[in-house]
Amino acid sequence: MKTIKRVLEEFLEEQKARLKPRTYGGYEDAIGLFEYYLDGYACNSHWVRRRANSLINST
Repeated sequence: MKTIKRVLEEFLEEQKARLKPRTYGGYEDAIGLFEYYLDGYACNSHWVRRRANSLINST
C-alpha cells in the first residue's frame, strides 16, 4: 500500500514534467502546506487517535 506522502511525491513528479516552473512551484507549495496540515492538525484529531489505537489493538 502506498503512503499519502508517496502518492503526493509521485503526483509532483508527474506535474514537474508537464508544467512550467512557476506553475509547478505553486503546486509544490500547495502540497507542502497540505503535508504540514496533515502532520500537525490532523494528527491531533480525536478520530485519528481512535483509529490508530484500534489498529494497534487489533494486531
